[in-house]
Amino acid sequence: MQAGGPMEQSVVCGIQLALKGCQTQMKWHRWGCPEGDFNKMHGSRTATRESSLVHAITSAGVTYAVTKNCSRGLIKGCSCSEGGSRSQRDWKWQGCSDDVHFGSQVAERFLDYLEMAQDAPALVNRHNNRLGRMAVAQALRLSCKCHGVSGSCTTKTCWRQLQAFTAVAEVVGRKYRRGVKIKDINALLEHSSQDTRGDATQHRGSLARPRHLAYLNDSPDYCQVNTTTGWSGTVGRRCSRKKGAGVTRTERRSCKTLCRACNLAVDKNVSRIAVPCRCRFQWCCKVKCSTCLKRKVTLSCSNMQLQ
Repeated sequence: MQAGGPMEQSVVCGIQLALKGCQTQMKWHRWGCPEGDFNKMHGSRTATRESSLVHAITSAGVTYAVTKNCSRGLIKGCSCSEGGSRSQRDWKWQGCSDDVHFGSQVAERFLDYLEMAQDAPALVNRHNNRLGRMAVAQALRLSCKCHGVSGSCTTKTCWRQLQAFTAVAEVVGRKYRRGVKIKDINALLEHSSQDTRGDATQHRGSLARPRHLAYLNDSPDYCQVNTTTGWSGTVGRRCSRKKGAGVTRTERRSCKTLCRACNLAVDKNVSRIAVPCRCRFQWCCKVKCSTCLKRKVTLSCSNMQLQ
């Protein structure tokens, strides 16, 4: 494989996808998945809940990017999956199904190779790598196209297609929030290969039941500055008190989580920003808008401690 070839470029693209997905999922958490930490955790032998998230979402990102580029014909030696063996009277498999099996094999080869030791951190990292690959397989959805006279749907051709990576990142994010601390590795070792439906391979010595993110070590106090690791605490972090549809509980409570629970006051900054308004269509063919000043409120964690 040539350096900088389509396969390696896909792997790099997958890691970038993973970083962005991680930062989106952790936006309202104390640990916000900064790029420096994201990179350091790949070489760390401390398996905290956050490092386990990094391994899982990186594995998912690489699997996803390789799978999509495979379907686009950008990688030599792979293309589309056959879709499946399901047979129906009114539809048939056709088109280009995303080949997650191939993407999983590549992600495993690249990432599990870094975890060849038989110690507890390597075992947990391989488990979380596998969890990430399986999250991509779970993101496959059936897409169909109708065929028939005058717009009727007499027959359909169908294929399996991946959702956007944001959906995969959300799955991994939920597994992070429900992560399980492993206290006895030996009790969770399998003694025989297990069914790995949706994954590339079967393993011996993998953690049982790969439905949960696994970790070994308690997380550090992310409220506090850590000069050794370069962590700056939560001072200056944005928070939100938004309510309503589409606002998660994590976002709504973020000022408490990031600031007040870390003994920091909340700073409120009010500014005015210029936005287009009172837009009118003019014949032909322009849209003319006025400029209005909109009030913008920004909340962040102060460097002043609560009394």
